[in-house]
Amino acid sequence: MNWFEQLGTFFQVILIIAGTATVIMIIQLILLLIGFGGGSDVDCTDCGDINCDGGINDGGFLDIFGLKVLTIRNFFVFLALGGWSMILIYELSNSYPLSITLGVLIGVASAILCAFAMKKAMNLQSEGNVDSHNALGKIGSCYLTIPADHSGMGKITVLVQNRLVELDAITDGQESIATGEEIIVTDVKDNFVIVSKSK
Repeated sequence: MNWFEQLGTFFQVILIIAGTATVIMIIQLILLLIGFGGGSDVDCTDCGDINCDGGINDGGFLDIFGLKVLTIRNFFVFLALGGWSMILIYELSNSYPLSITLGVLIGVASAILCAFAMKKAMNLQSEGNVDSHNALGKIGSCYLTIPADHSGMGKITVLVQNRLVELDAITDGQESIATGEEIIVTDVKDNFVIVSKSK
């Protein structure tokens, strides 16, 4: 208690904020680990696709270079790590300006690193471990009509690595491929596959 009283009113408030943010971060982490931190898609016959995003996840208010920096999670990271850093630097230097400046910089850097980590984690989640190159030679079906002779892009569904995936597709053939027709994947590019009618 003597140490807490010696901090002064400003750093006492910072300590309370940092402690509270740390507890909330731990709760968020536990919820994320047990599956309550992510978004999910719900199909509804009358209302189309509904995206249900958990309130503690990364629905960002500010994107910087594709990173969702200003999110609820990153806000608490900023408060927790920035606050603890301020207190530690103040204890070492006994300088208000230095501790506040470095604490804010450390908090911002921590939020950016957290945003980067979450972006990588979400990429893994959305992509899974399915490698589209494993679709080569597979037989599937046309999901959206594929125009003839590279004139447009359609979609196919094909079983890859025991998962039914949807891929963008074009065809070299002189005839378009209609929805429901059987196809075979003849080549795989970075963002799409080339298919032909299965014979």
